[in-house]
Amino acid sequence: LMTLAAFKGIRKELSHYLSRLWHMHLVITGDDIIQMGADRGPIVGLILRRVMEAKADGKAETREEQLKLAEKFLVESDLISMEKLVLNDINSGRY
Repeated sequence: LMTLAAFKGIRKELSHYLSRLWHMHLVITGDDIIQMGADRGPIVGLILRRVMEAKADGKAETREEQLKLAEKFLVESDLISMEKLVLNDINSGRY
């Protein structure tokens, strides 16, 4: 019975979260992220998804806030990519 109650609680929270997101839209687009220097591809969708999550949490309401956050995520993704390249070079004996 406790498991069923917990499941219903999670289901209710998930339903509420999805109903909030269903009508939510970003002011920025993938084109904005590409103009920042991102390559076309999955990274653009990933950044948009992260900005949408921030908007759902009330942290990126305006275009300026969304652009700033997208730029932060783009820089983070570039740093991670660079780190992976360096580690690959180190592991392959290039350094």
